[in-house]
Amino acid sequence: MSRSRKAKSISQAYRRICSELGSEMQVLTQVGLDDLIRVGGENLAYAVIKIRAGQATIVPGFDDKHGTVRPII
Repeated sequence: MSRSRKAKSISQAYRRICSELGSEMQVLTQVGLDDLIRVGGENLAYAVIKIRAGQATIVPGFDDKHGTVRPII
C-alpha cells in the first residue's frame, strides 16, 4: 500500500473511531474493551489497553509521519 493510501486509511479509521466512540481522549482513557474491539478491531483495542496499563512504548510522530505504539515485552 502506498504511503498516501495508508495515511488516508489511518485518517478514515481515526475519524470513524472518534465519531462512534467520542473524543480521542475518551477513547484513550474511558471507552470499554468491547466497544474498542467493535469499532477499531482487536489490535487497536489491545494497544489502548496496554497504553492504559503502562505496558507500551509510545513513539510520537513528526513531519507528517504517524507515531507508533509498541508493546513492552
